[in-house]
Parts: sequence; structure tokens; C-alpha cells
Amino acid sequence: MKVRILTFWGVPNHGCFLQAYALQMVLQHICKDDDVKQIAYLGKKHYDFYYNSRFDKRKILRLKKEFELRKYIKHYNIIPHTYNKCIIKFPSEKMDILVLGSDIIWDYNSELLYGEEYLFGGGVLAEKKISYAPSFGNSNSIDDIPEYVNELISSLDAISVRDENSQKIVEIITGNKPELVLDPTLLYDFSNDENIILPHEKEPYAIVYGSDFTDLQIQNLTEFAKKRGLKIINLEFMGKCYSWCDKTIRRDQLSPFEWLGYFKYSSCILTSTFHGLMFGMVFQKNMVFNPTEFIMKKVSKLLIDLQVEQLLLNNNDFTIAEKSFNYSVISLTLNQLREKSLEYLEKNIMQ
Repeated sequence: MKVRILTFWGVPNHGCFLQAYALQMVLQHICKDDDVKQIAYLGKKHYDFYYNSRFDKRKILRLKKEFELRKYIKHYNIIPHTYNKCIIKFPSEKMDILVLGSDIIWDYNSELLYGEEYLFGGGVLAEKKISYAPSFGNSNSIDDIPEYVNELISSLDAISVRDENSQKIVEIITGNKPELVLDPTLLYDFSNDENIILPHEKEPYAIVYGSDFTDLQIQNLTEFAKKRGLKIINLEFMGKCYSWCDKTIRRDQLSPFEWLGYFKYSSCILTSTFHGLMFGMVFQKNMVFNPTEFIMKKVSKLLIDLQVEQLLLNNNDFTIAEKSFNYSVISLTLNQLREKSLEYLEKNIMQ
């Protein structure tokens, strides 16, 4: 079979890259004898947002940004994908199965994504179209849903999503509640991935990844790090640099697997992001989590299922976190959710 995955391609974001990589690896394992590839496509508005800064009057900064971003897109070459000279042009390829997802590809209220019918399977030549763990992001069930979204969602052969907000929207459109499945970063076993790179750090460290941390969180982390001899390393998120961190590493200084290595070998994590939380879970780290309303739309059900909602949402103390994460219990629940998610994929791809 010719199996194709459609998600965000070439976006300069480590979490976005790694969810695409993870789903690719999982489907390659399920479809051992099949042709599984990502579709190298990114909508023009989305592409221009990241790669076309010609309207920036600061020429030196503009050229530097374009160089860094174009360098980043080369990382995606590690993932098997369709050949496409121009990634803003959708390839006219016929396939057996189209898998839509993951990430917030269905956020029709986003200026970058509105009207992107391809992301809902529109205009794609496929015998069967299914979704795996997409999200509607900031769009919600009280919005006026565009007609193209209604029509294309209703025409899918099987639907799964990764959060309750997305589940509600699909239920409004179709009258049926879709399956909730794990984000691919929790579905794939990163623990033994040989592409992950050990950081060149001589002393143990804590990771900071995100924004809008409270004074109490900052104070508790710095005290915790000092007592345990930890360096505090800030992995840049949306240009954020913090004077209270010992070191900041810019996004463009790390490949996705170098970035992932910092998570894997860290002592603890302070994060406000979706994939910061996911990889903290993957590598079984003690964490303090500072989510926004946007992030909570994506993770609230998962936190309840894993029985860590109270721990993560009401605790700013790393000393308590160090003693409270029971990953033997968390892993049992995660394994059950993985089995259910894999069953969805196997049922809808192999039958």
C-alpha cells in the first residue's frame, strides 16, 4: 500500500518535527511491507510566516533569520517524504491511505490555517482517509464552524483526535464522538532511539522550556538547583532568554535530536509547553508545569487519566515533585492508552 501522512512539514519547531518523526516510525512498524511517507507540504501562508521575511526592513536580521530557518528545514530530510521541489504546492499523487495528523492542523480560526482544505483531506486523491491525533487548537465548539470543515470532517473514513475540545467539535459535526488517542510523541518509544544525542554538559542540569513562569516557580527552581548542584539551562522558546538561568541555548543551535537529548539527560524540567510536558513524561522526569489555557485544552484529559492533574497543576515545589511522581503507576496507564491508540491505527490501516 501507499500510505501518506499529512501534518506540518518543515516547521522550525522541535516538538512539531518530533511528532511527525514519531508517527512516521510507528506507521513504518505497523506497515512493514508498505510505502509509508510524509507529504512534503506546508501551506503558503504558513510557509511565508516562517521562511519569507522579505517585508522585514532590517536587512541583516532578515537574512540571518532566513538562513537559520532554511538550515532547519534540512532536518526533515531524515523522515521519508514525497519529493517536492516546492513544498507550498501540494503533490498530485494518488495514494491508498491518507493519515491526517498530528498537531494543531485543524485550527480553522488560525490566520495561517484558515481555508487549508488539504489538512482535512480535501482535494487529496486517496482511497481511504483517516485522522490520527490532530487538534483544533484555539478553535472551539461554540465557534461558527466553516462549511468546508463540516463537509470534509464528515467525509473521513475514521476519526481520532488528541484532546477533548477537538472531540467535542467532531461530535458536533458528525453526531459521533471520535476516539481520543495519544500524541505520537507518547505513542513511539523514544527511550531507545539511537538518533538522540548526548549533550556536551560537564555537570548535571535542570531544563527550562517555555514562558510566563511565576516568581515562586523561579525561586523554587533556583533554590532546588543550588542545593543539588544543578546548572539551569534555558532551551529557547519563542525567543525567551532568562537572566536567572545559567545558560541559554538558542533553537537554531540544536538539531531536534540534540534538543531531545537535553530532555532525556536532564535532572528535572520546568515547562509551560505541550511537548515539554510530553517529553518530560517520555523520559520520566520530575517536573513543574505552568500551563496556559491554550495548553490545557490539549492536555487536561490526559493529566486526569494519568492521575497527575493535582500534582502538576497545584505544585510549584521541585522538592515535592521529586518525591511525588510515581512513574510505575503512570507507565501502566500510558501503556494501556498506547495499546488503545495502536489498535485504532492497526484497525483502520490494515483492514
